[in-house]
Amino acid sequence: MSLYIRGIGNISAQETFGSRAFPEQPVFEPLQCLSAIEPDYKEWIQPMTLRRMARILRMGIAAAGQALKDANLESPDAVLTATALGCTQDTDRFLRSMIEREEQTLAPTAFIQSTHNTIGGQIALQNKWHVYNMCYSQRGASFETALYDALLLGEEGRAENILLGAIDELITPSVQLMARLGMYRVQPVHPHELLQTRLRGTTGGEGAMFMVLGSGKEHSYAEVMDVETHYKPGEDEVLQLASRFLERNKLGPQDIDLFVIGRNGDQSAEPWYDRMEQHLFSDHQPVQAAFKHLSGEYHTAVSFGLWMAAMTLHHQYVPDYALLSGEVVRPLKHALLYNHFLERNHSFILVSTC
Repeated sequence: MSLYIRGIGNISAQETFGSRAFPEQPVFEPLQCLSAIEPDYKEWIQPMTLRRMARILRMGIAAAGQALKDANLESPDAVLTATALGCTQDTDRFLRSMIEREEQTLAPTAFIQSTHNTIGGQIALQNKWHVYNMCYSQRGASFETALYDALLLGEEGRAENILLGAIDELITPSVQLMARLGMYRVQPVHPHELLQTRLRGTTGGEGAMFMVLGSGKEHSYAEVMDVETHYKPGEDEVLQLASRFLERNKLGPQDIDLFVIGRNGDQSAEPWYDRMEQHLFSDHQPVQAAFKHLSGEYHTAVSFGLWMAAMTLHHQYVPDYALLSGEVVRPLKHALLYNHFLERNHSFILVSTC
């Protein structure tokens, strides 16, 4: 059960869109939340349509288009989108209109376009595709669930090329709410300091990461071998689950060359990564890389982590701004991506070189 990453379109808080390499310099600014750097949408969306389109739809269509262009593919056999919160801008607009107009004479457009599956639907409508189209919204496990479906489609032979994407956006009300709940820090923090200071909360983020997964490995970035998710595992249990995950793929900790983890500086989140590092890799220390100080924390941020793992294996290089420990002294063959969201949704993704 594996597929190859043939094309990528990544709109993030870094200069990642339209590039097959890591950015030379990261975008590091002291902010409460990291906003996505948006491209010029005119290449992907007609100007008249662009004016009426929500920001999250613009990002999704452009990222999907770039992934297809990168893979030199016109049409996929399946479209899978993952989003935890959906089109929150349209949701906010509709709710505000409902309050202001006292639930009278409401325009339904914002409500219709606020649903989670709008993104995948718009991508298909823009390109006139009539293929398997599914949206996954499982909060912190949304992207992993969509990835699992992609691997199943490939294993069953139902799709040769699959467009898989994850997208979530920031809006002011959600940022304020997340800060009140302690998920985001109230005061801005510099990304350099985020992973070195353990306080309550972290830096928020957003992004749209799409990739084309296929059965052919020619001109591919990396191979996605397996994915696994767990809900609220115990501290000892998650270590056992990680070992079993590797064993299922006929690997051990000593075979992992790159360990990509979702460290985010949150005092309650960091101990999970500490234990994984200390116990799973007690006899062998792989190269370690982090990604959430670059992308920010959001429900589908793990998709940015998969992008980083794939790019690292493809180029056999970890940029200094992502490196946590170790150095590349031998070929990087296998990468393990471990992430959890709010200590609830834990996931493992295994990636290998082509």
